[in-house]
Amino acid sequence: MPSRQDIKSDWLWTSSVQTVADNGRSELVDVRTAAGVPVTQNGVPGYSASFFGNCCRRSYDLDYTTYAPFAQLGLELGRFNIDGSLRYDFGRARGSVAGSDLGAAFGNGITTFDINGDGVISAAERQVAVIPNVRSPLDYNYDYLSYSGGVNFRLTDSTAVFGRYSRGGRANADRLLFGPRSTPRRAG
Repeated sequence: MPSRQDIKSDWLWTSSVQTVADNGRSELVDVRTAAGVPVTQNGVPGYSASFFGNCCRRSYDLDYTTYAPFAQLGLELGRFNIDGSLRYDFGRARGSVAGSDLGAAFGNGITTFDINGDGVISAAERQVAVIPNVRSPLDYNYDYLSYSGGVNFRLTDSTAVFGRYSRGGRANADRLLFGPRSTPRRAG
């Protein structure tokens, strides 16, 4: 049986300035410059992740299918215990993704917009996050073989020496999309 992962998600983060009041409730704080010019709008410095470099506006529509058949064998021969395993992972990824983190070619995802519709652009409304209207396709297949082998040698009833060698990999699905770039290996 394959495993399936369908991801449909939009990320739009907003920073805010707030405090805890005497009644234990959180309250938004408006900040002004020394000259009285508002820096925030109802506690919001920008309709984006202002305190995190305006990052992380993303839209996913993805489908992953993964297969991972495996086999394991263990033998006990006198004072030796020997085991080995194989796993063959293969699968496919399809869909599309959009986001400001994809690079300058897709725009930085920050625009000016009158959020409250009052006809005045505040400082916060000059930093409105949008997901760029450019989607990148996701379309790759992968396959890899993982294996492990070990030997345990019993010296006495209470003492043993053990050795193992393993090599493997993993498919990180959506975690590959906005982090350090890696090129998936194509099957076939």
